[in-house]
Amino acid sequence: MHKVKLDEIDMKWANYEIFILLITVLALFNDLLILLAAGDDINDVAFAVNFILSFIFLVDFFARLRHTPSKKQYFLREYGWLDLIAGIPLPFTNLARIPRLVRTIRFFRRAGSREILRSITSNRAETALIF
Repeated sequence: MHKVKLDEIDMKWANYEIFILLITVLALFNDLLILLAAGDDINDVAFAVNFILSFIFLVDFFARLRHTPSKKQYFLREYGWLDLIAGIPLPFTNLARIPRLVRTIRFFRRAGSREILRSITSNRAETALIF
């Protein structure tokens, strides 16, 4: 498979996309914990974590909306409405993040591991701040 050379704008967001990818995986794991949790204490913690992660997804939605050249295209064609749903602090709304997860993984596969690693190492301060 031929790797595509992505422009600096795409790679500038690579660190942020890695952060969102990790938060999405954490949110999906948290949903699984809510589903399988037996004790009230575990449920209370899982719901609190869900609230915090939903807030992060809501901030992510507004950040993407602010930085996109076409708000209508982002909301409709790039499934921004799913990002908005994921920002609702209810259990299992994080499932709306799965399409974003798939698009992010495709983005990284297109970029290639060397390009991603180069972006991370060349922006160390930004990488440290995001993580």
